[in-house]
Amino acid sequence: APVTLIEFTDFECPYCSMFHAETFPRIKATFIDSGRLRFGQRQMPLPSHKNASVAAHAAICAGEQGRYWDLSEMMFSRSRCLSCQGVLELSKAVDLDRKAFEACMSSGKHLGQIQSDIQTAKELKIEGTPSFVLGKSTSTGVNGIVVNGFLPYDQFEKRIQAVLSAGGS
Repeated sequence: APVTLIEFTDFECPYCSMFHAETFPRIKATFIDSGRLRFGQRQMPLPSHKNASVAAHAAICAGEQGRYWDLSEMMFSRSRCLSCQGVLELSKAVDLDRKAFEACMSSGKHLGQIQSDIQTAKELKIEGTPSFVLGKSTSTGVNGIVVNGFLPYDQFEKRIQAVLSAGGS
């Protein structure tokens, strides 16, 4: 895809949840499914959200089994109460090899990746979630601008169209 959108997210962030419920499906249908936009997600669990780090690690562990987006969707749909049922309990609703998933979770092997995502956000001067980097796709990711906060679809559409017009297809 000629254009990339990278989201910095927190699974307990209500605005991240709103983005995934209201805006992302339209972005996916209009731009991702047509091959004009590549979407990626980076973890930015905020210190004020006590379950966000565990949720971020769980999503990456689920990703080892090709289920990152399934578990992410589940957690975003319950972002206001991840502590009510618990991330590990929620993960049972996703088709995962439980033994492998639990081993991944207990190993903490993806915590370095999460810290790296947080460091990248700091370097970009991103302080809140959701935040995005939108721009031309490169071999290593994206060369673009930071877009802060939850925005409605029409504002994303304008920005994505502008990047496509400036050099995408």
